[in-house]
Amino acid sequence: MDQYPANPVILSKNNRHLGVCGLVALSTILLAALIASAQDLEKAFATLQNAKPEVVIAALDSDDVSAREFALAQIARENKSDELTRAAVAAVASVKRPGVRAQLIAVLAERGDASAVPAVRAALKDADPTVRVAAAQACSLFKDEKAAPALFAMLGGEQDEAAREALRRIPGKAIDARLVKQVRKGTGEERVKALELLSARRYSGVFDLALDKELFVAGDPALAKAAAGVIRVYAPSGDFARLLAFALSLPVPSADLLAGALSTALDETPDRTESERRVGEALATCGPERAPLLTGLLAASQGDEALAVLSKRLESPELDTRKDALRNLGKWNGTAALVPMVLAARRERDAGAQTLAWRAVLDVVRRSEKAEYLGQPVSAIQQAVWYAPRREERVAALQALPLFHPKAPEVEWLLAKVEAECPDLAEEAQRVKASLIPPLACAESFDVGVAAYSFRKVTAFEAIEKTQACGGNVIEFFLWQKLSPEHPDVILNQDLSEGDLAALKAKLQACGVRAVSAYFNNAVFQDPAQTETKLRKVFAFAQKLGLRGLTGEPPVEQLDLVEKMVKETGLRFCFHNHPKNPAKPEYKNWDPVYLSGLMANRDPRMGFSLDTGHIGRSGLDAVETVKLLKGRVLSVHLKDVKEATRESIDVPYGQGICNIAGILAELKKQGFSGHAVVEYENITDHEMDDVKFCLAFIRSH
Repeated sequence: MDQYPANPVILSKNNRHLGVCGLVALSTILLAALIASAQDLEKAFATLQNAKPEVVIAALDSDDVSAREFALAQIARENKSDELTRAAVAAVASVKRPGVRAQLIAVLAERGDASAVPAVRAALKDADPTVRVAAAQACSLFKDEKAAPALFAMLGGEQDEAAREALRRIPGKAIDARLVKQVRKGTGEERVKALELLSARRYSGVFDLALDKELFVAGDPALAKAAAGVIRVYAPSGDFARLLAFALSLPVPSADLLAGALSTALDETPDRTESERRVGEALATCGPERAPLLTGLLAASQGDEALAVLSKRLESPELDTRKDALRNLGKWNGTAALVPMVLAARRERDAGAQTLAWRAVLDVVRRSEKAEYLGQPVSAIQQAVWYAPRREERVAALQALPLFHPKAPEVEWLLAKVEAECPDLAEEAQRVKASLIPPLACAESFDVGVAAYSFRKVTAFEAIEKTQACGGNVIEFFLWQKLSPEHPDVILNQDLSEGDLAALKAKLQACGVRAVSAYFNNAVFQDPAQTETKLRKVFAFAQKLGLRGLTGEPPVEQLDLVEKMVKETGLRFCFHNHPKNPAKPEYKNWDPVYLSGLMANRDPRMGFSLDTGHIGRSGLDAVETVKLLKGRVLSVHLKDVKEATRESIDVPYGQGICNIAGILAELKKQGFSGHAVVEYENITDHEMDDVKFCLAFIRSH
């Protein structure tokens, strides 16, 4: 005999039918309970449907959560009668539960009846913080200017954020006047927050208010920084001379805060040459402590006059002046700065300045791979190999030569010359020569390689190896791939350490593959307060890695900031398209006409990373799209897809609907000089073969 009763679920064959019956009975009981519960809810809802106002209001204090929810729904949407509005307004102060009071205030704001405004305003002084927050939010929706005194009283307290947001949204000259008074006569943090609020409210006089020397010399760094931020955002176009004079009237630390605003104003000035000359004149008369700000402006501007001023400073008898000029000329985009820099490097006698000079020369050389005349950067490399005193710079010069192969015939000649005439560099020259990859058929017009996303299941190091094995000469990274098998916990992105960055560069060099771009996601735009800092870090990383540009799909409202980064760094930015999504009609980046408008009147270094597969998936003609966006196509994710549907798979070139041959012909016709990468989103056992086939297809066209 068993010691314990039988488990009703574990039954022998003889009595298993009893357990089944038990389960059926239990299911029946549960179903009956659910039906009863649903009937109770339906009954509660029916009770409040079109009920008298006092019945609805009484339900707000019910112990039944469902009754309270149904009552709030009646007030918000179901019953729009004036009687219920008056009853609900009167109940704001009397409902017992604070959470319900807060919900009631929110639904009154949703109801939008102005008669609720006084009661909502009074709730700003409620004893419960949740209610006060709800009241502040409702006041902002009602645009209740009379709520301003109570909202100002909440600043600095527990509900500071809610009050500040309400004051940002509520229009009114009285609010502006009070904030202006706080900026001028307030104390400490109060002045900072008032200035930030005026900026957020887009107060028309905020620029002139911020252009006040007292804000910068008051001894409050936060206030000075806030004023500089306002000036940077609101400085009128063409007002560079005024802004420069103001900056020069400030102490150096305060003036340095205006570097970004001055750079933007200089970039937007209608007469850049005259403005650069003005900076040069200020440079000639100011003390050395102000030189870094002014020379930095010239380096950011990069006009002919700026180049002339900085080149002249290379001849200064003062060592610090020469070093400062070298640092800034090393930021130059294009070959114009190479001649004065090479001359300065050769005549420099200070060892530290000489090393700085040759490094600056090579920095400019690496950014000159798309120059119209490649003989100049190759000539600068030759000068560095022959005259740089340290082996480190001479080797670095040799390692830059593949950037210009095969377009510059001087590359192979120079390597042969080094092998023959420089015994100490002969071995290095041989290694560089061995790394030169025979050009693809279309490489005379643009670079061809592979998107690392094709190999996203492996690390970046392995993707580089696979790109080399497939015959690609360039790679486009994406900034969330694991770095290497040895370091699977390290992600390839802007937070890469200097050691890992050096290892990545060494891997690229060893495989003879150049990184030309990297796709970054929109995480950098999630926190508005940190957006510029985070985006600047991404661009700085791209510069360190030697990329030609960056690829992404930022929010449209952030394109001005992206353009600012492009102008500051000289990098390209390629806006990426994805396919049409019927479930998201607000998404427009699939539409080439819409895309064309996004880049109208923007910097020529801003354009598109055109994904031909996504164009096909959106039901569009890829060749016609390339024609429509002529001049703005800076890179291409080259795909072919089976059919015009969002879910369509990638197929080898020529086997789909995208007319890859026609796309290549049109790109050549337009003189396209960016990079085209094979991007395969299908993960299969034969992806390497598919990528090789696609590269072979390009060679044959």
